[in-house]
Amino acid sequence: MTAFSSLIQGLDFKHQEPTLPRCERLDLNLDPMIPLEAILSDSLAQGVIKLYNRASKSLVDLVLKDLKLEEELSKARLIFFMEAGDLMQDFNYQIFDIIHRKDADLLDSSSLTLLLQDSLSQRFEGWIQQFSCGFELTEEDKNSPVLSLKGLSINMTISWPLNIILSEDNLKMYNKIFLFLVNMKHSLWCLQSITLAEIATLDRQLAKDESINDELNESSFNAGQKQHRLQLLRAWLLYFVTLLHGYFMSRVVHSTQLELRDGLSKATDLDMLINVHQLYLTKIHDTCFLHPEVRMLKEAINMILGICIEFHTGISKRSIHSGAITNWEDKYARCHNFLSTVLNEMVRKKKLPHLEGLASALLHSCPQQH
Repeated sequence: MTAFSSLIQGLDFKHQEPTLPRCERLDLNLDPMIPLEAILSDSLAQGVIKLYNRASKSLVDLVLKDLKLEEELSKARLIFFMEAGDLMQDFNYQIFDIIHRKDADLLDSSSLTLLLQDSLSQRFEGWIQQFSCGFELTEEDKNSPVLSLKGLSINMTISWPLNIILSEDNLKMYNKIFLFLVNMKHSLWCLQSITLAEIATLDRQLAKDESINDELNESSFNAGQKQHRLQLLRAWLLYFVTLLHGYFMSRVVHSTQLELRDGLSKATDLDMLINVHQLYLTKIHDTCFLHPEVRMLKEAINMILGICIEFHTGISKRSIHSGAITNWEDKYARCHNFLSTVLNEMVRKKKLPHLEGLASALLHSCPQQH
């Protein structure tokens, strides 16, 4: 009460009786048991909250309308999540062709940036200066028949204050998702670029390889058997990768974007904008099996994607042995069955509607293991 009195001691109370305490003169009934902080909070909170809400609304309007946050997030989706399908397909296919030719001279940052900007210029010329590429060759690339995409990254320039929301850490997460999706598209490209007619032309070469390299035993296939099994394996792989591609591009990326838009429209302050975007990005990251807890699922998917690349390389070099076919078939069957079992168990234990379709499709297409 003494502290509160000192706040109002400058007031003029000459019209009041001097014998009354100041608080009583102001009709303030202060309970000495209530902390001064609580009294001040009750008195001032309403005005502070009113001012805070008004300032927060103005800040949200500034970020959404003047700084066009949704437009920047849309750019990130179109590039990192490849929703600009035709433009990013043009960019990706050029990269895939380069890494299979092992043309390392075209895999520097400048060359890839030119490829990306050339693709974007077809429809989004104003974005060109905002995006660039980086690439680093790994040690394993030196001895690999196909260069790896691990060193590929896309840089997006974000000005202040939008970089509070699209932060450097968030852009790193965008790149992780981009790499996962581009590896899946690479495997799909490997399968689609090999036709049944091309496999059929391997007859003579396969027969020649059979006589030169394979001993005639129970594990060896003749040229006709090889061709048939390669056609079946390609069909299995094409079904699996197409199924995954459709799931991630529509069920994960597109539907989650609708949730982001709804969350941004309901945001009342800057913290909510940051949290809504972070939640959106984390959800996509985790549903792409990039969370450490589901590392084995990601490894199983990567093994199948690796088979697609090996398959393409073998066809291109016109050299595939019986042992390689058997190994691919066995590895694919084990990975497919593992993914089917784990995903269906996850769906059974938890409510995961986004996974139900994928889990069911894998369950009803399980290959038999030899």
